[in-house]
Amino acid sequence: MKSTKRSQDRAGKQSINFQAKFGGNALVTPVCFNPTADQIKKIKKLPNSFDVNEPNYTRTIKEKDYTVITLLCKYNPNELLDLTEPKYSDEMFVNYDIMCSMEDVVGKTSGKTQIIDEHNQTGWIKLVGKKSLKDQLIALKKGTEYNEFDPVRKMNPDTARIAKVGEVALYQLVFDMSSLDVHRPDKDEPDNLDKGTHLGEFKLGENPLETFEHICKGEVSSLNMLMATNPQDFEGKEFFTTKGKQNKIGMFLGVTEYNDKIYQTVLTSPTFLSISKHNTYRPHDRMNDYDTHGESQLPKEAYETLIDEEYPWNAYWGNTLTFKEIKTSDLEQDQMPENGIEEDPTDDLPF
Repeated sequence: MKSTKRSQDRAGKQSINFQAKFGGNALVTPVCFNPTADQIKKIKKLPNSFDVNEPNYTRTIKEKDYTVITLLCKYNPNELLDLTEPKYSDEMFVNYDIMCSMEDVVGKTSGKTQIIDEHNQTGWIKLVGKKSLKDQLIALKKGTEYNEFDPVRKMNPDTARIAKVGEVALYQLVFDMSSLDVHRPDKDEPDNLDKGTHLGEFKLGENPLETFEHICKGEVSSLNMLMATNPQDFEGKEFFTTKGKQNKIGMFLGVTEYNDKIYQTVLTSPTFLSISKHNTYRPHDRMNDYDTHGESQLPKEAYETLIDEEYPWNAYWGNTLTFKEIKTSDLEQDQMPENGIEEDPTDDLPF
């Protein structure tokens, strides 16, 4: 009996692992911020008969309310593993979550406040008395309290503002989606002037604080404008696409186990706290900021953190930086952080 093309296709589909989970370094494609149930069905090509609950993008943690900014991303494990014959679905999905609120970011141990300027440079400053942030930054540049390499010394006093919870992480993610250079070129660093694409400033909306407040209320249109699928055009959108397609970004995938099942997850900024370790990368970014380890290309600080034996996230990818399928037997259960939540990173800052 001859095998028909339909039966061959059916046999091929049966050999595809649609339930596989992965860990390690992966290039992913941003798709949508905070998609609705209908958008999820369309993006994931689910049948109309498939019921999808409307996502809840709010969380209450330790009696505080947060808005979850979720970037839905997709990736093709067959391409990432250079497979000649497909073994997995060619579209896998993962969420990158950032918890946001209009609360100021203040280190519990240091007492310092996180600030950000129009170049998206960030730093920590000990606010004293009733002097404005601008005046304190100007005085700081003339003083000796902070060393000459502290990033706060390079910040623009005219545009610096107190960072809100999740704001720095969100801006960093947006920059990772672009071909822009987050670093501000200094006159005393001429070698940096020709690296990357520099803008005088980058901000979401005319009033960044007001825009972020809208985002915290669940209004994410300012973020979804950056998507290649969005028909709206604006100055600067070309930095987020390449030949009409969304720029890919690097993420560090992992898995978590619950009731003998494993679930796909991704290394993000520590839950609802401000970002402390930049873990994504871009192939077109400044190479001097990154280390290459085999097939892994990661920021130096992130790499050093990931290989630290005491870092709980080791358990999430089977102790490998290289992209691969992860199974329950690969996980180290005793290293799992409770509920996947890390300790406050600001407690570990060097001051």
